[in-house]
Amino acid sequence: MWRDKDILGGGVFTLMGVAAFVMAQNYNPGSALNMGPGYMPRIVSAAIVLLGLVQVGGALMRRTERELLDSINWRALALVLLSIAAFALLIRSAGVIPAVTAMIVIAWWADPARNLRHLPALLVVGNLMPILIFNVGLGMHLALWRVF
Repeated sequence: MWRDKDILGGGVFTLMGVAAFVMAQNYNPGSALNMGPGYMPRIVSAAIVLLGLVQVGGALMRRTERELLDSINWRALALVLLSIAAFALLIRSAGVIPAVTAMIVIAWWADPARNLRHLPALLVVGNLMPILIFNVGLGMHLALWRVF
């Protein structure tokens, strides 16, 4: 029943992982003891590729009926991809907070069971996590907000 969705989802994960891995080639990976800026992007993108291939493989191994592509929630898929694109376009020009906020709000609209009461918590947690991880934990000091 879920076969086509798993194949499509796994394919999207695999393609995104491959694209991220190719982009990570521009950065020095360093070594496990002295990690460079390209080390984690390569590890994470390889893991995404692996998960995508596992999902596609599992879907191909099952002997179920093929689900029609019409059953895919194209609106949700388009909104999630749009949220990723908005983040990518805003992160350098506007900063972390506007980029994450745009990504969360656009992706929130993709959920058919969305609840407006959950959105503020998603925004607070979603914006705090990259700040705590990158600025506080790793000391990378990303621009939180850029004035145009």
